[in-house]
Amino acid sequence: MALPLASPDALWLFDRTTTKWAQLCQRFIGYPSWLPDSKYVYFDSPQGEPAFYRVRISDHKLEMVASLKNMRLTGTFAWTGLVQGDTPLVLRDAGTQEIYAFDWQAPGRVADPDIPILKQAKAEYAKLQ
Repeated sequence: MALPLASPDALWLFDRTTTKWAQLCQRFIGYPSWLPDSKYVYFDSPQGEPAFYRVRISDHKLEMVASLKNMRLTGTFAWTGLVQGDTPLVLRDAGTQEIYAFDWQAPGRVADPDIPILKQAKAEYAKLQ
């Protein structure tokens, strides 16, 4: 188990065999995530250069994975995480001009041809042909 204890200013690892805590790194820790093979813990940190970091469990080596400098993060406390192993995932604030809505049809279902937005899309597509 690895987590920030009492405050988010350090990441600690609990060794179940020795039943002792060991400090993995000393910096502000946001949203720690384990890799499935348990070799690294990933987290974000605004300390120093805002970035997504990982710390190797075997020797406590800290590495920057991706810079978050000049990236406007959003969401509850600017959440970050991992996708498919070690790929960082962040919520980026792209601005209100880039908010979209869409209607989704489940696979195997045919959309109603009389839906106005579908008619409009077909007309616009026909102009492009």
